[in-house]
Amino acid sequence: MRITVIGRLVLAAAVLVPSVAFAQWGAPTSPSPGPSFVWVGQWVPCSHPMATQAGIGCVSTTPMPDAPPAVDTTEPPPPPSQDVWGTTEAYSGVATRVPVLLETADATRWFCKGCSYVAPYADFRMTVLERVKLADGNWAWIGQITRSGGAPPVGTILSYPFYGDRGLWMTEDEFNAAVQSNAGLR
Repeated sequence: MRITVIGRLVLAAAVLVPSVAFAQWGAPTSPSPGPSFVWVGQWVPCSHPMATQAGIGCVSTTPMPDAPPAVDTTEPPPPPSQDVWGTTEAYSGVATRVPVLLETADATRWFCKGCSYVAPYADFRMTVLERVKLADGNWAWIGQITRSGGAPPVGTILSYPFYGDRGLWMTEDEFNAAVQSNAGLR
């Protein structure tokens, strides 16, 4: 019995097509992108129509994501009852230590959320945006430069110790009073 050319092609297709199809569904060629993915010749979510048609779709409903962690509702520690001093180098590389005020008990010298401050030495202005708890557990004020007389530029974010003294930063009222009191000195 003689098989025609077309018969041979049909026979070859009958033998090869299932093996090609099996090869497509064979072992995965890459790691799964996640626990809810299944292999159907490629990784697809278990809810994908290809997975469902192949009979290997999800066996349960789509998993719900874990609840977000609770918001940290801790409050800053109570303010110091007296000034807290430390020491630092007078200049980098110079062994002489000088005192530095780490925390002040004077509440009028602390920053406050939403308040604007002026640094008169170079016409800088800053607005305090928020208090934050740092990764090390300490609390700080975050401020943003809103007017700059040089560096740092407008938009720069700065942080200051929560109960630290404002240093040269003055409230706008303090700045205006200083300007008025020194008006005749020019």
